[in-house]
This record gives sequence, C-alpha cells and structure tokens, in this order.
Amino acid sequence: MWTATLGRERVSIMFTGILVYLSILFASCSADRGICYPKYGCFHNDAPFKRPLVPFPNPADLIGTKYRLYTRASPLKSSIIDDTDDAKLLKSGYDGQKRTILIVHGFVEHGQIPWMNRIRQALLQKEDANVIQVDWYKGAKIPYETATANTRMVGAQIFELINFLNNRTDNTPSSFYIVGFSLGAHIAGYVGRRIKDSGSIKLGRITGLDPASVFFVEEHRDVRLDPTDADFVDVMHTDIDFLGSYTQSGHVDFYPNGGLDQRGCPTGLKNGPIDYIICDHMRAPEYYHQSVLAVGSRCPMRAFPCKSMYDFERGYCFKCQSEECPTMGYGAEAARGKALGKHYLYTNEKSPFCSLHYQVAFKTGHGWFAGISAAIHINIYGSNGNSGIIRLKTRDINDGTVEAFIAPVSQDLGVLTKVDVRHNGIPIIQKWYLEKVVIKFEGSNIAYTACFNAWLNSAGGVRKLKQGELPC
Repeated sequence: MWTATLGRERVSIMFTGILVYLSILFASCSADRGICYPKYGCFHNDAPFKRPLVPFPNPADLIGTKYRLYTRASPLKSSIIDDTDDAKLLKSGYDGQKRTILIVHGFVEHGQIPWMNRIRQALLQKEDANVIQVDWYKGAKIPYETATANTRMVGAQIFELINFLNNRTDNTPSSFYIVGFSLGAHIAGYVGRRIKDSGSIKLGRITGLDPASVFFVEEHRDVRLDPTDADFVDVMHTDIDFLGSYTQSGHVDFYPNGGLDQRGCPTGLKNGPIDYIICDHMRAPEYYHQSVLAVGSRCPMRAFPCKSMYDFERGYCFKCQSEECPTMGYGAEAARGKALGKHYLYTNEKSPFCSLHYQVAFKTGHGWFAGISAAIHINIYGSNGNSGIIRLKTRDINDGTVEAFIAPVSQDLGVLTKVDVRHNGIPIIQKWYLEKVVIKFEGSNIAYTACFNAWLNSAGGVRKLKQGELPC
C-alpha cells in the first residue's frame, strides 16, 4: 500500500515537473520586460506593478482555474465550462440572453467554500441568471506574494472566458457582473480593465468585498480595483485596519460600522487567534449574502453618504431621502448615477446582520453642571416591540446643546410609544438635566418627542413619546 502511494506521488511530481518545463518552454522570460504566455499575454513588473516582493504570475496550467456554472434549472449541481469547448458549453445550460454573475474567492480559499455556495443559492432565488463560481485555489495558496501575482493571470483567464461566451452567444460584457472577495476583488478589476482596453464596451458591474490590502493600498489604479473597471463598481470595506483596503475603489464605497471592528466580532482571543484575525474581513461575504436576501424587505441595509464614521454616528448625515441612500451589497445598483463616494451604516452583532437606524437627539438644559460626560443608554419602545438597551458612546454633552446619535435597531419598532434614558455616570453625584428627546426613523420624516425636563442620575427616567417635533 505504501509503495502504491509513493508511486502515485512520484507520478504526480513528474507530471508537475513536465507542466513547469512546458510552461517555461512556451514562455519568453526577461528580468526587465516580464514574462509572456500564449493566449494570456505578457506580465511585467515595471511601474505601476513594481512591487519588489511580488513575482511574475504562474502559468495558467499550474493555477488550474475552473468555472462551475449553476442555473435555476440546476441550482445545486454544476457544469464545468471553459473558454474553448463548445460541446461543454452547449450541454451546460448556459443562456447568453441572461445576466452572468461570476463569484471569485480570495487567498487560501477554493471555489466551493460555503460562503460562495450561500451567495450563489441566494442569487438564483432572486434572479434567473447564469452564476459561475470561479475556482483558482491552486493559485491562491501560500505564499501570499505568489497568490497576489496570480491574480493577474486569473483576471486574464476570466477575460478569455467572457470573450468565448460572448462570441458563442452574441452576448456583451455589459451583461456580466463579478462579485470578488479580498484578492478576488482585484481579479475582478483586472478583468474589467482588460475588457475596457480591448475596445469593447465596459463590464456591467463589479462588487468588491473587502478588497485585499497588502500590495494594493494606494497603488495605481491599474494595480487595484478602481471605478473605471466597470460601468458600476460598488465596494464594501469591513477590515480597513488590517486585511482589507481602506482605499476608495468604487463609484460607491460602503463602510459598515466604520469599515473596521465589525459588531459582534471578538475583541480578544477568547475564540482563538484565527477568528480574532479574520472575523472582520470575513463579514464582507456574509453581509453580501444577506443583502441579496434583504432586497424588497423592510430592512434593505440602507447606507448614508457621509465624510466619516464620526459624523455618521453623531447623526450629521441622516437627512438624505431614501431614494438617495443606496443599499449596501446586491441592491446598490439601484443607486447608479445617484450615489457617489463614502457611505456608512451599522449592522447587527449577529445574523441577521441587517440593521435599521434611528436618530436620537438629546436637548440638554441651560445652566451650571447641566451637561455630563458619560455613555448614554437608551431603550426605545414601539407598537412592534422594543430596541433593547442601546449603549451610545461616551461623549461630553454640554449644557444648552442638542446632541444627536445614531441608534442601530434590529427591527422596525412601528409607532413609537416611550423611551427609557440612562447614563453610566457616578450614581447620585453625576446628574444630567435633560429637557427632551427627539427620535426619527431612517427614510421617514416623522419625528417623536419625549419631554423630560428633569435631572437624571444613572437610574435614568422613562417618558412617553408623542408624534411630532414638539416644544417642551
């Protein structure tokens, strides 16, 4: 048995060696000018690709990219297609009259990873499309530098697949949509750039799910995902302080929870170092999956245009009309031509991640020591239930001011009835004179007012809410 196993290993090693030899034989190499592969063109490491640690991409045969096609007629069983075989395409059920959505994974992943399967199933529920899961796992392995280099080759391969599909079905690049996670987001960018440079019309859409940071942050637009890579590019940033890029890369860029420290992710090593390291990054495909399911629901993952997370959480960016506020993820395309730039939103701590937003404004009384420096805790009650305790960040609330906060809530509370307000100051000693609270719901012009006109200690107080922005 051991002999048979060793024999198979030797055959595998010999076969790999032959592939490498043939790839080198058919490639023209130059330390200065780069490396060229038949069909896929040349790759150089001159500017803007001058990244000393990143090598040239591997040959296509070593990366072994596969395309698994799913349709509504076959949502669970895939057909393998490629960019040369007409018979495979004919048998696959691919329909060039429908939109084609390609899902591309990232570093040390494979084409059947659970998040890809969940997204594919959700997409096929929402629209009758061709969904292709791109599997480039052999090229996505450690070391990261090589995987980074291989993204350029995978981009060239997908470009060839799209050309093949268009030529066989009279389709156009405008009906193609690529959803790419981490390194896969930059692969999508390379596909779009090749399509644009070929003289064709642009790729229809790209969604970048937390594009990888290392070797891509603030690089030239040819190196990373960029708004020019498709007619519409939307990007979700969930880990901008580590694995994901903070660089604005789309027509619309979404920063849930500020783009870092996702709500519900561990802040320590209690669940082990791996979860601590990757949780923020891995939220991006999970948010996208739920954004597909959220289309048409009462929780559409609406985001708000704003300069920063600080301005957003202070309620400075809550005045846009609902049609001007795009929804993050799958539904973002509805805001094409209407929304641009940075957009912020909160999510829930666990699935379902979609959160609704209430603006809560506190009017503090005039007079000595009327304000407080503390974290405010509120619970909003309505006809559909209550928000649970929401802890707003500690801030200096000065006398005679109106301070607004954005409160994330997991459900539409309906007609608001009362609000419970407390703070975490020192009991009895630290008091706050609160005149009133005004609450507004996202996408609505209706306001609710609760009159307090009382000194509150940490025990807080409860008041009824009346519809309208009323004097107290």
